[in-house]
Amino acid sequence: MPRDGDEHWATPSPNSVKVNVDAAMFVDTHNFGFGMVARDCCGVLIQGKTVCCQGHVDPPITEAMGVREALSWIKTFPWQLVTLETDSLVVVQALRSSMDMISLFGLVIKDCKNLLATMCNVSIFFVKRSTNSVAHAFARASSSYSDCVFSLGDVPTVLLPVLVVEVQV
Repeated sequence: MPRDGDEHWATPSPNSVKVNVDAAMFVDTHNFGFGMVARDCCGVLIQGKTVCCQGHVDPPITEAMGVREALSWIKTFPWQLVTLETDSLVVVQALRSSMDMISLFGLVIKDCKNLLATMCNVSIFFVKRSTNSVAHAFARASSSYSDCVFSLGDVPTVLLPVLVVEVQV
């Protein structure tokens, strides 16, 4: 059963999907990116996605934008039950709050809340950074593999070790 603060990645329950999302900032190139990874109840990769954007935004906004991107991506699939995990506590707290925030961060959170309101099958949880290592690797890879979608058969070799290690733990 997922819960906030998990320190180790665990497979989702049968007939469900777990999506992990993370953001990365590339200061040298003034870019930021997202990585998201969907896995089944055996821990096998269903699909991974990388997105890279130009510009500089504050880390909490980048993390919120990553969650928004993941929610939009999840919405394109017919999955019955989805657990979404992020290592951004501030984003999860904002999503659970009833307070409206008048800021760019607040606008992105509002977008996320609107998406969540249309998807009754998605639960979101905060996890420790150590739990989110695969999504983090995909986010870091977004600078080299911008706007790519990967299935198990075409994951870049640089990302394979982190996928294998996490499932074996």
